[in-house]
Amino acid sequence: MRIGLVGFGYWGKIVWNNLNDMGYEVTICDPFLHFGIKDYRDLDVDCVFVLTPVDSHYEVCSHFLNKGVHVFCEKPLVTTSDQAVRLYRKAKQNNVCLFVDWIFTFNNQVNLIKKLVEDKKYGNLKSVTMNRLNLGPERKDVSAKYDLACHDVSIVSHIFNNKAPNKAHWLGYKRKKTSTVNDSCFGFLNFGQTMVQINTSWHYGKKDRTCIFEFEKGFLYWEDAEQKLEINGKSLWKDGPSPLENSIKAFLKKGYDHKHQEKLTINVLKVLENENTF
Repeated sequence: MRIGLVGFGYWGKIVWNNLNDMGYEVTICDPFLHFGIKDYRDLDVDCVFVLTPVDSHYEVCSHFLNKGVHVFCEKPLVTTSDQAVRLYRKAKQNNVCLFVDWIFTFNNQVNLIKKLVEDKKYGNLKSVTMNRLNLGPERKDVSAKYDLACHDVSIVSHIFNNKAPNKAHWLGYKRKKTSTVNDSCFGFLNFGQTMVQINTSWHYGKKDRTCIFEFEKGFLYWEDAEQKLEINGKSLWKDGPSPLENSIKAFLKKGYDHKHQEKLTINVLKVLENENTF
């Protein structure tokens, strides 16, 4: 299998390291490197990892899909659901896979939470509070909503089996005056019985990735960076392969639900498209 990787920045290096550790040889493409291929259009591969800025995703992914190349694209795929629909149409027309790295859907803890919600062991899920703060680097191509909050929307969408919220409202703002895009945002999603509050920012006093799930019969606390997953004081943490390793394997071995992923991508983008600022 001939594998290409386009974009050797912060996340590109992490993905390359994972592929290397898994024993895959990868051709790197980045115009700013002194080695490898400079122009992605010169890559001759069977599958490609697209890890470029979001505003280039549509053009780069279109090129490879039209060539009949399987595509793994960093989240978010694009910034509009219309563009996503067009890309999935290209993938189907050329009989190839378009995989979006919604990495938390391959997280062991998220899938355990999903099972708890479905089994109703602790009753119905009443509310979710999600923080994704002081995580960088700051982007210039998309706002914090598309870079950070998209993770949280993908998590709740995955947990609710792609059920769309009844209402979604976003408040984006600049915490740092020099920011060129909204570096912070609040999101409020109404799923009927469940209310979801999302708080994201590249700039904050300290790193915070806590999520609190309020069930009828208890509170579940999840802090992924600190490897904590507790409900009513009882640890539920489940060890296993990293989410990135899981997602790479799912893409390369086609071990994922294509329809679920496509619907998830389009649903997430539809939720994010409503933008308000202050």
